[in-house]
Amino acid sequence: MAGMSIFNLGHCLHKIKRKREKLIYDNFDENGFGVPFDLAFVQSTLVCCGILSTQSKKVGGWIDQWNDLCFSLRIFWLDVTMNKLFSGPMKSGKSLELLKIADSLQNDFLAFKPKTDTRDINFIKSRNEKFHQMPCRMVSKAESMIIIWESNPVQTVFIDEIQLFDDSILAVIGFMKINDVDIFAAGLDKDFRGEAFKLGSNHNAFDLEIEFDEVQKLLAICETCGKPAAFTQRLENGIPSNYKSELIAIEGAGNYSYESRCSICHVVPGVIK
Repeated sequence: MAGMSIFNLGHCLHKIKRKREKLIYDNFDENGFGVPFDLAFVQSTLVCCGILSTQSKKVGGWIDQWNDLCFSLRIFWLDVTMNKLFSGPMKSGKSLELLKIADSLQNDFLAFKPKTDTRDINFIKSRNEKFHQMPCRMVSKAESMIIIWESNPVQTVFIDEIQLFDDSILAVIGFMKINDVDIFAAGLDKDFRGEAFKLGSNHNAFDLEIEFDEVQKLLAICETCGKPAAFTQRLENGIPSNYKSELIAIEGAGNYSYESRCSICHVVPGVIK
């Protein structure tokens, strides 16, 4: 449904140009005058036109509609925005977005994950049956991606669970951008405490976000109340983890499990407010 609406809207967007540092839609009038529209303008226009509904009775349906819409828009912006980060809580479809883009490519690419993530070794996976998985290289250090790319300089690189790298990932992204490599990455924006995910001792997820031309915030469904969820709840033996628990704990290791939660249902015992 969203894809068809976007296709119809495409008649109004006659031409799209790639601008190095900025996403621009050029809507050319009869005199050839290009009027720039940024992404926020296009999204708000879709809401006003009824193409994207904000009044859906089912919250989950609204979130799926929004995520599907953003993918449909990629028909237009894939050739424009080439450094994109998908960010949000667990179970929000971040890895799925990478798989969708990879499925649409005709050229070779490289895909990476940190070895810290021991859940799906050598694969980037999603819960979606149509876009289930793709092979990837497991690396212990972010710098290893540069070495691998230099031996196989492809146009596109995918990075999943990017938040598990230390702050050297910032230099890797800079290297890729200098070499005109298209980067698509996915990762958590907040840790189980609800704070910006730390990258080493001096940087966090916000520093990571500013390295990308575009950051798409994804939402999940709160597994407690069903509302939109932007937080990740860590559980130990089914009980919310204490604030002082170790920062990184992979799901399935020990007694750890994770749920997506809204801000009200997200609980962190021991937090100092």
